[in-house]
Amino acid sequence: MPAAVAKALQTAAPSAVAVASGPGEHPHVTLTGILPAKAVEAAIAATPRRDREAVQAQIDRHQTRAHVAAAPSQRKEVFAPVPLLALPVQGELVLYDPSVLDEMLDFSLSGAAADLPSFELQKDPRPYLIDIEAGRLRVSQDLKQFVLDLNVGSDGIRREDVIRELDRRVRSQEFIQANMIAWLGRVLDGLLARGIELTYCARHINQLADAVGKRIEEITRTQRRQAFQQSLLPGERAARLDANYNFRFDPNDYPARWLFTGRYNFSKHFYPLPGELADDPAAEETACAIEIDSLAEVKYWVRNLERQPQKSFWLPTSTDRFYPDFVAELDNGRLLVIEYKGGDRYSNDDSREKRDIGKVWAAASGGRCLFAMVTDATTVGKQVGAQLREALRT
Repeated sequence: MPAAVAKALQTAAPSAVAVASGPGEHPHVTLTGILPAKAVEAAIAATPRRDREAVQAQIDRHQTRAHVAAAPSQRKEVFAPVPLLALPVQGELVLYDPSVLDEMLDFSLSGAAADLPSFELQKDPRPYLIDIEAGRLRVSQDLKQFVLDLNVGSDGIRREDVIRELDRRVRSQEFIQANMIAWLGRVLDGLLARGIELTYCARHINQLADAVGKRIEEITRTQRRQAFQQSLLPGERAARLDANYNFRFDPNDYPARWLFTGRYNFSKHFYPLPGELADDPAAEETACAIEIDSLAEVKYWVRNLERQPQKSFWLPTSTDRFYPDFVAELDNGRLLVIEYKGGDRYSNDDSREKRDIGKVWAAASGGRCLFAMVTDATTVGKQVGAQLREALRT
């Protein structure tokens, strides 16, 4: 390493750099621990342009080794177990996975709305031929010379044929077939009341089946959301914490798709480097991570990885798993779970549902766990650091 670079390093970080004379103009430099960003910047600035890439590579190798050696996970430290939510189902507590909601629903269409606002009369550019063969509708475009107005009337088109075809196309295991057929009958009644004849339905069976399928998805989603909200209310069927259900961060396994390579030195991350975090310190989630790392109350923290249920902490939502952005263990033994949301998403339905389940999880812990959903200062009038410190006071 050139003498000028060694001097710059030693000046910027005297406790981490030892310089001994070496051959020629290149003294022997010993680096200890993680170099602060200002020392790295000073070293690169003092390096001739032609040597900067090589010097940067040397420093990067040292920093990587130093991070690995300094990480709590590498020192055989243990991150506190993070409790998972459980739900009583048929007299037994089970892990509250989103699929558990299926066991709480009857998936009934009996009282469900049967309107199809997305299905409307449209003018057809060409006529169609409609044939019923072996109980199935066959629809094909006719030749131009056989122009007939088939938007009205129902000669040859039976109500049961249309219902049977729709049932075949949108059938779902969640619904009893008889229940589905009755609901489809109400769908056709509603369309007829709007002036949409059976013949038109047959001619547009593909569009009609798509509209029916989307309506069923909406009904199912609404029923799941209602069951989810019910599980958050106090009572015998409420979600709760149980000693049998905990998540533990494996000190030997952090399968991030990529690692942070920015200049900021995180000193409290449980693993050597945070995963899946932008290198730019001004990026919103990275800036939030820096604030977490600087909190005096934080002992360790983890950048929680998405879509890895065996390796990351998650909470249920009505449709999926929610992976909060950060999990921190505090010096007093408490846990702080943090989700960062940009201002454009802070108040939408998805964020409200995640905020609700986070608060229920924290409340169920009896004070051991804290949850905070933080955002930019413009949205809530407080800096991220202030939002985190406020969460710590609860």
